[in-house]
Amino acid sequence: GGIIASLVMGFFLSNYWIAGEDPEWVEIKIGLSSGLTQLWDSVSMPLLFSMAGTNISLKKVFDGDIFPKGLLILVVSCVSRILYVGISPFGLGYDWKEKLFLMISSIGKVTVQVALAGIPLTTYTKKLAAID
Repeated sequence: GGIIASLVMGFFLSNYWIAGEDPEWVEIKIGLSSGLTQLWDSVSMPLLFSMAGTNISLKKVFDGDIFPKGLLILVVSCVSRILYVGISPFGLGYDWKEKLFLMISSIGKVTVQVALAGIPLTTYTKKLAAID
């Protein structure tokens, strides 16, 4: 509920602010944007990444069972995404250099997807264990 409410609120605020060019609102937009940027850069982002880092146990990561599976998932995800991104602009007039750029630039998105893939896997495993 809260995540959806945040997205909807951001959508409506941005559309309202774009539509209204009242000088008072423009000043408020600039001040709020600057404040939120400073809050994200100085507090929220370091807190988010440090909390995520404290949850990682290197002993468990390099365990004989988890590391090879994670590496396999990462490699398969990267290769499949690179192939998909290379094939998808077919017929749009891109030359091979532009396609290569698109393929290389998509690799960063794969790592995020792999990092988030554990969440549904854990949820599914817990539900499966509860059925048994």
